Amino acid sequence: MTVDGVIEIERLDAVLHVGRPTATDLSGKIELYRMSADGSRAERVPVELGRISATSVEIVGGELRVGDQVVLSDTAAWGSNHVRFR
Repeated sequence: MTVDGVIEIERLDAVLHVGRPTATDLSGKIELYRMSADGSRAERVPVELGRISATSVEIVGGELRVGDQVVLSDTAAWGSNHVRFR
């Protein structure tokens, strides 16, 4: 029999967080792509990270706000500050 479990060490209330990005270096300040309201564009924005768990990261500073959608997959090949989607 196999059993999966989660050990909760700390619970943080009222914290802005996103899923854990695929970036290998998640220390301090990074840049993420934030989607435009209509979903046709993504703009690179600076983000300051706090605590990191296996599935999410705390946002302690930068240009993300509640409700923003970000790209968490590998974006290394994109290269520019703005990307258009068709």
